[in-house]
Amino acid sequence: MAIQSNDTVIEKFEPLVVDINDNGLMEGATYEFDLKEDWQAKASPPPANKYRLMLTLEDTKVDLGLKQGFSKTDPNGFYYRVQVICKIQAEGSPWNNSVVFYNASSTVPRGKKLSSMAGLMIMMGAKLPAKMSELAVTKAFVQLVNKHNPVLIADCDWSTWDMEAESKGDFGALFLKGMKNFPKKADGTHEHIVRTKKGKELIAKLKVEKWLGKSGAVAPAAAPVAPVKPVAPKPAPVPVAEATSIADDLFGGGVSTDADDELILEG
Repeated sequence: MAIQSNDTVIEKFEPLVVDINDNGLMEGATYEFDLKEDWQAKASPPPANKYRLMLTLEDTKVDLGLKQGFSKTDPNGFYYRVQVICKIQAEGSPWNNSVVFYNASSTVPRGKKLSSMAGLMIMMGAKLPAKMSELAVTKAFVQLVNKHNPVLIADCDWSTWDMEAESKGDFGALFLKGMKNFPKKADGTHEHIVRTKKGKELIAKLKVEKWLGKSGAVAPAAAPVAPVKPVAPKPAPVPVAEATSIADDLFGGGVSTDADDELILEG
């Protein structure tokens, strides 16, 4: 399956068996080694910061779940969830293209009026109608992310989860949150590996704490925002006949489609 990434088409690559002596193999970039590094130690996640994150999806597959208390025959009982692969955009930084995972859901939490999928689409520049089904929201979200790979700014921080916390049953419990709360090392950085009272090793992960929006819509941050590499303008599409899209029914004004059945974002 081909995945559209702005003006580049990325083919989903399946591993191959090759002859290492094949002269046709591509060399790629070289890396500077630290020959004294402990290569078996667990790598530290990027530090807590505001980052520009490029949203991507592996494909169009999403998780389908059943809401508690609903029957499998009730169409209102289902929700959709998709893992968004957020790539840090920081050209020249060792953290460039490091991945932060985020679970976007079609479910509108009790007492709220927007799901995380709908909220993210609004941040991308989409104008949504007043009412949408969870299925329609999910289809639109997947199409928007796959077509545009939008870049949004988010506050990100460390956290680690103890899945064996007895008091929390099968779901475990949050063990430590916030990079500043992790032990400090002699060089002033924070230790990303901590242990429970039982000696279980837990490793910090960088998580999205709060989405802030597009760079042009966000006030200057107190912490530096990692720079983003400019993206070349996309060539004008070649017209084709009878292009159709879910956007024809779901969006108006802020989002339209081009001849390639691509959702066009406002702004």
